[in-house]
Amino acid sequence: MKSYLLVADVLGFSNIVSNLHPNHLSRRMATWLHIVEETSREMEIKDIQLVSDTIFVREVVSEDGLQRLFQFSKLLLQRGMQNSFPIRGAITFGELTWGKLIYGEAVIEAYNLERSLDWIGIACGKLPDVPWSWDLACYYLVPKKGNEKATFSVAIPWPILEIETKDFRGKWTSGGLLKNKEDITWASYSKLFNTLLFFKYARQCMEENLQPNKFNSEVYEKLYLT
Repeated sequence: MKSYLLVADVLGFSNIVSNLHPNHLSRRMATWLHIVEETSREMEIKDIQLVSDTIFVREVVSEDGLQRLFQFSKLLLQRGMQNSFPIRGAITFGELTWGKLIYGEAVIEAYNLERSLDWIGIACGKLPDVPWSWDLACYYLVPKKGNEKATFSVAIPWPILEIETKDFRGKWTSGGLLKNKEDITWASYSKLFNTLLFFKYARQCMEENLQPNKFNSEVYEKLYLT
């Protein structure tokens, strides 16, 4: 049956596993599990599967279901980054078989879209409905890797009010994501830059009372060049 699907991963998860002492790693994994379980419980998510760092969430076609899925995604992004679990994901809509084996066109689309993104965040494929608001969904030139086609997509705004911009890099490099004194790569830095640019874009558009379902190129270009 056709459903909404979220597929999301923790960026740098293999580094966390490789870099940490087993005792520290077990505490980190307990934190990760707690974030997923607490957020799904609060948002009353019923269909969810967690396999290592990969999350699958299904919601049926309903206004309430879509709202829950977007709110869950936003909270997951916020709480994940607050605990140095940077998350990248995609929400799609399509045929989906849900059970011990999850498969269908929605899974393939979500997987491909998630892998193409060059930021910390969640973007969407084509959806039959969108809960437009600066709290849940906006239209954006979602950053993708170099060889990917530049396209506009629905994105989930998730400014982290508790984390100052100057501390954001620290969250990205702590908790086992990087080894001590290891230099950050350009590939990682581009994700940070693209994510912070999105934060600034959403905040500026909100301050100017612009519509979330339209991309404002003037705001984007001004922020990009400053």
